[in-house]
Amino acid sequence: MLLMHHRGARSGVERVSPLVYWRVSDTTLAVLASNFGSNSHPSWYYNLLAHPITTIELGASTWTVEARVASEQLRAELLTHMRRASPSVEQAVRRTDRSIPVVVLDLKT
Repeated sequence: MLLMHHRGARSGVERVSPLVYWRVSDTTLAVLASNFGSNSHPSWYYNLLAHPITTIELGASTWTVEARVASEQLRAELLTHMRRASPSVEQAVRRTDRSIPVVVLDLKT
């Protein structure tokens, strides 16, 4: 789990969301905007679109990250891995007809 800090797209209010993540590389993580399979994206997704540079807490470390929506090809690759690794991802994907975005978090040094 990581803690994602994000500012409201309209309100500017800082919020914190606990999210499951998958490591893509030493400097890249990915999170799934599944919203538990609901028919709408989670609020944090819209907040990251509006304010892509933010911070995450990962263990005892705090990182600045830049969030971006994965390309269709990368999304397909990561989603395949996520579905295999977690039954809850598979359930969320089956619950909705929407294309669930994968958000890539590039760690800034």
